[in-house]
Amino acid sequence: MGLMSFIARALLVISRMSHKAGTTLQKNIHLSHIKRTARLHDMSSHPDEDYYAEQYMKFIAPELNKSFPDKNIKIIDLACGQGRLTLPLAKWNSEAGGKITGVDFTVEALDIARENTKNINSTQIEFKQSDALDYLNGVEDSSVDAVICVEALYMIKEHKAIISEIRRVLKSKGLVFLGLRPEIYSIVEALRQRHFDGATLALKQHEGELLGGPVHFSWCSSKDVEDYMTGFTDIKTKAIGLLSDIEGGPRANIARPSNLPPDAQKILMKLETELAGDYPDAGRYMLVIATKKS
Repeated sequence: MGLMSFIARALLVISRMSHKAGTTLQKNIHLSHIKRTARLHDMSSHPDEDYYAEQYMKFIAPELNKSFPDKNIKIIDLACGQGRLTLPLAKWNSEAGGKITGVDFTVEALDIARENTKNINSTQIEFKQSDALDYLNGVEDSSVDAVICVEALYMIKEHKAIISEIRRVLKSKGLVFLGLRPEIYSIVEALRQRHFDGATLALKQHEGELLGGPVHFSWCSSKDVEDYMTGFTDIKTKAIGLLSDIEGGPRANIARPSNLPPDAQKILMKLETELAGDYPDAGRYMLVIATKKS
């Protein structure tokens, strides 16, 4: 082998090693940021999140009741965090002998989730510490009745692979509920934080470093949802938080649920749930409801 050929091959190997190391470092920074966010934002105690959990359940529970009237089903709550939806879902199906598994990769969040669900008289709840994709890879084909994954996929690079795995593990006519970040909200948030390049990026593609930092985000519009949901039918989209936001959000100055008296909060909930299907792209999140094809 000539000297120049040897040097060229050595540089290629070094380049590949450097790229791999850089990719690993970037992924670790991304995961570290997500974990830090999960620790700082406890969805089970945040003053606004009870309101949004109730809003999710106003759409999720009727679909579950329609498809599974006996309630004796197996549910996976992916990226469950502190159990914000695991708890109401467990109350929904535990008395009928159903089972729910909450999955999250953050130890601190799962500790709180276990504490939050300890008063439910049921042995049908379990929590698993795992990456969402790794967990799904270990689940048998066609073995689950329903999968919930809200407000998480938009921060996971492998979101398409996760949706594919959800389809694999669901039984025929099983239900999936996904909370995705709408394109328009992502643009508004980028503008609010003065990331004008990110706002422009959101018009050109469906994922990337929207806010200029290490976190890789994804977003979509309702017209893109069918591309995500190959193998599913009866696809519905609903806005979550159509007219409101949490503290620090771009629309918190319009309505923040925890700042409203009970009567006003009920009116806000009525407005948001009744308009959710007409304006699915305009919410904080877009809830996608779909059925696995037979």
